[in-house]
Amino acid sequence: MSDDTVALQTLADQCSGTLERVRAEQDLRESQRRFRDLFENSPDAIFVEDLEGMVLDVNFAACVLHGVTREQLIGKNAVHDLIPPARRENARRDFEKLTSGKLSWVEGESLTADGSITPVEVRAGRVEYNGQPALLLHVRDISERRAAEAAVQSSEMLFRSVWENSVDGPEQSLRTAQRHFGGLTFGDVADGGQDMQFVTQVDDFG
Repeated sequence: MSDDTVALQTLADQCSGTLERVRAEQDLRESQRRFRDLFENSPDAIFVEDLEGMVLDVNFAACVLHGVTREQLIGKNAVHDLIPPARRENARRDFEKLTSGKLSWVEGESLTADGSITPVEVRAGRVEYNGQPALLLHVRDISERRAAEAAVQSSEMLFRSVWENSVDGPEQSLRTAQRHFGGLTFGDVADGGQDMQFVTQVDDFG
């Protein structure tokens, strides 16, 4: 093989390697762009935190959840600064379990800038951020779910009170309850004198 042929082969190999690196860099940039789009446009609050709970990055929904700017959130410790004082010890234990992988989700509370408290569900996964291990946390406001659960519990208590305290017998008690709940028949509930219980289904976090 002549020197020219060797030189051409070497040049071709170098060009091929350069093209592969360029394609890899383009793929990486595209992947990062897609992640950033999903991150910023998520309806759930998203936090990137180090393994000590220090906030490294957040999306817009996280700012809305806490009522502060992105710059105000970054650098805070999630357990110490973003949780109601009464919940911090439990939150610290839950965070350790999320970090170790013993838990993948928990329910808790978030503290807003004006001092109000929001019930939340937190799902976490390990990621790498700027070359360091970190947690990616999806935080969902579950205020509506809690309100629905409270309404169901209130309805159950109201029906049980009407049923147990009626002086007119179970049939009249049922008629009274129907004015509150509607759609029931005596046969639906008069099964061997068992207590009536309402059950509702609340959609879980998908």
